[in-house]
Amino acid sequence: MSSGPTQTTGVNRVSPVLIGLIVTAIFALIVVAALAFISGQQPPADATTGTRAALVDPGAYSSGVTALEPKAVEPFTLQSADGVVTLESLRGRYTLIYFGYTYCPDFCPSTMTDWRVIRKALGEDAADVTFMLVSVDPARDTPDVLRDYVSRFDPAIVGATADDATLTPMTEQFGAYYDVVESSDTPYYIVNHTTSQFLIDPEGNFVAVYTFGTAVDAIVADLQARLHAHS
Repeated sequence: MSSGPTQTTGVNRVSPVLIGLIVTAIFALIVVAALAFISGQQPPADATTGTRAALVDPGAYSSGVTALEPKAVEPFTLQSADGVVTLESLRGRYTLIYFGYTYCPDFCPSTMTDWRVIRKALGEDAADVTFMLVSVDPARDTPDVLRDYVSRFDPAIVGATADDATLTPMTEQFGAYYDVVESSDTPYYIVNHTTSQFLIDPEGNFVAVYTFGTAVDAIVADLQARLHAHS
């Protein structure tokens, strides 16, 4: 006796192409969510402090090399291992100031390394620019400690500091800030601080900001342009 045609049953298979489309869609959703989260972590436009940029105009962060309308810097008195440093003693040369501290684990040594490269690239012009690390951690950074620290990068860099009564108004006039985060458990506390560099011209005016991460070549070019503007 012949039997009728055999019928087979089974689970319908999903097309590999469809699977690929589903996986791609899920991945895209994950990327979009991640970007949205990162965007939400950025500082608001009206923030007054930042770790990677200095506020130089209300509601705006500097970016790269920011030239400013010259603004007279208020007098200040700092102490270095070689003596007193004042605004008056810096006249006649450009002065590049960075507010940091010797226990800084990242931004400060990176900036000091950049300064060594910048000074070398400037060649003879380096003699017309003072590079000065102003410590915002005077409790640990004595003038001698500062001298030893900056000498590891370039002996020509000046290390100076003062008490908070001097440092607070000094940083504020550049749109910078610092905040000592002390811990009772360890002497190795952190100091939050602005990481931009601030340029003073030979007449004692605040004239430019270099944001952290600005290419060394860009800083060198800006300094050389200023140094040779009237030559």
